[in-house]
Amino acid sequence: MIRNLFLLSGLPSTTSFAELKQSCLKLAEEFQKKDFCCPCLVLTKVNKASELIQTTLKEASKESLQEGYKDIEKSGVRLGNLIVIAGLATSEDIKMALDIQKDKSLGHIEIGRLLVGWKYINEEQLNYFVELLGLLTLPANNFQRWGRRLIELDLVSAAEIRTATLSSGDDKQELAKVIVNNGWLNNKVISYLF
Repeated sequence: MIRNLFLLSGLPSTTSFAELKQSCLKLAEEFQKKDFCCPCLVLTKVNKASELIQTTLKEASKESLQEGYKDIEKSGVRLGNLIVIAGLATSEDIKMALDIQKDKSLGHIEIGRLLVGWKYINEEQLNYFVELLGLLTLPANNFQRWGRRLIELDLVSAAEIRTATLSSGDDKQELAKVIVNNGWLNNKVISYLF
């Protein structure tokens, strides 16, 4: 599954694909040349994040995935768009699912359920995309979205974010302190990203 550029970049979902791509390229380049004065483990994480961004950009540049980003520019973030930009279904697949969903004789069928039934995605992926949809509607600086960005960049684990959130509550600054105090990242990496 291809990562989501909105989460990797930290930009709002109203950002154009061109701006999104430019921001991610800059982030990857900065990760490669920045002197973060990191312990070896943190530096390894930063290098891995740079590679992940570059790989995601390469995949997202495919025409079929760009359609999903362009649809988001036109109509906002929707579940189907997120699945298209993850490379798990095409725009045509989503349109077919929407046509079936509109057919009143079948009753209401959620698009996610159709895609699971058709084996485009599994239950775990559906849950991820529903969560992602909720996160992308939050402001870019929201602490939940901020934490998920660190997870998507493979800089911290979901368990580390859960631990940090329990210690810090809903405060992004406190969350950053807990992450740094536990040695998962350092202040330079945190301040550069946010």
